[in-house]
Amino acid sequence: MSPETLQTLSQVAVVIGIVLTGLSGFGAYYYGRVAQDAKDSAAVEREGSLRANVDKLVAGNETL
Repeated sequence: MSPETLQTLSQVAVVIGIVLTGLSGFGAYYYGRVAQDAKDSAAVEREGSLRANVDKLVAGNETL
């Protein structure tokens, strides 16, 4: 193989590496955001459930 061919292959490998790095960075951002949104919605749901339980307890105390 000639040095020019090896240089071209090396440059192609670098470009492929750059593209893969960009895609993996976007994937990490996107799926990290999805996971955080799922955690937030679960926390809101849990908080609503706890508030309902507190309201039941307050109503029970009032009847006592």
